[in-house]
Amino acid sequence: MRMIPSKPLLLTPLLINLMHDTVVGGHQGVKRTKANIAKFPYWSDLKTDVNVYVQQCDVCEANKKPQQQPRALMSHLKSGAH
Repeated sequence: MRMIPSKPLLLTPLLINLMHDTVVGGHQGVKRTKANIAKFPYWSDLKTDVNVYVQQCDVCEANKKPQQQPRALMSHLKSGAH
């Protein structure tokens, strides 16, 4: 990987979009998006930019697995006392 001296302000959103939203990236999350971009010269806050972009991605949000396990439905327990 090669670090470039300054962040490419105009190209940053385009590059992240190409590596995340298109067939190349396939909405595969932060880690794989960063790995795809790492094949090119990168900028110092690349990780932050990718994290923010992926967290704001509507497609990823809609398809994301829930972080919390679903709880069992509440039910009445029978006891020996009436």
